[in-house]
Order: sequence, then C-alpha cells, then structure tokens
Amino acid sequence: MKKIVLTALICTALTSNAAMAKDACATIMCLGGTATGKGGLMCKQAIDDYFDIKKYRHGKYSEDRTLAARTSYLNQCSSDNNEEAKVRINATFGIVYSAPGKLY
Repeated sequence: MKKIVLTALICTALTSNAAMAKDACATIMCLGGTATGKGGLMCKQAIDDYFDIKKYRHGKYSEDRTLAARTSYLNQCSSDNNEEAKVRINATFGIVYSAPGKLY
C-alpha cells in the first residue's frame, strides 16, 4: 500500500512540474499574435512567462540584462521559422517592464 501511495505522489509531482514548465515556442506564437492583433486570453500564461523575466543591477531594473535574458528565453524555441518573430518581439517588448494592458 505504501508503495502505491509513494508511486502516485511521485507521478503527481512529475506531471505537475511538466505542466508548469515555460514554453518559449508558445510565447513566440502568442506575442507574435498580439503584434498582429491575435493574442487572446489563452495566451495569458505564455505572455506572463515572458514578462516575468526581469533582471536588476544594483537594485535597479536593467533594460540591457532583461533584454538579454528574454532573448535567451525565446532562443529556447529552436524553430528556424521563428527567427523574424523573435527579433520583432524583442524589438517591441524586450525592455518593457510589464505586459501592456491589452495583450490578452
């Protein structure tokens, strides 16, 4: 009985972490869509994942470090078809502190 409960707990923990993993490709699709007016509420988590990336230097928000970190995050999506979208997203939102109100 203890083995069954332990196995169930381990499986639950593993699937919970997978469900909460950030998906750079979803972020590219969603932020690319908002640039053309096609975001939506289904994109809220993917957009929040991008804007949750904030870097600081000496206690102050660092635009350069934030842009570099967000670029690195988007580069986790390895599709060659997304290179233009990555550049456009970072040019539009890369140094913005938080998501503009009408993205989702």
